[in-house]
Amino acid sequence: MKNMSKFIELELTLLNGDRLYLCDRSFRVHSETRKNYDAETEYNGAGVNGYAVIEDYDHVVKMIRKANEV
Repeated sequence: MKNMSKFIELELTLLNGDRLYLCDRSFRVHSETRKNYDAETEYNGAGVNGYAVIEDYDHVVKMIRKANEV
């Protein structure tokens, strides 16, 4: 297992389009399915440390894993 004690930086996008910068040693990430009631469609996103972001779960996890490789 890689060194989990280093800080990882994530740059994400909130649902309203604002940018979110998180810097921490660990993250809670969960998958979310959201509904766009105007267009009656669903799309996948993620929750990261309590923030709902546009990026999907797989993308966020890949970002974290990549940062741990360095």
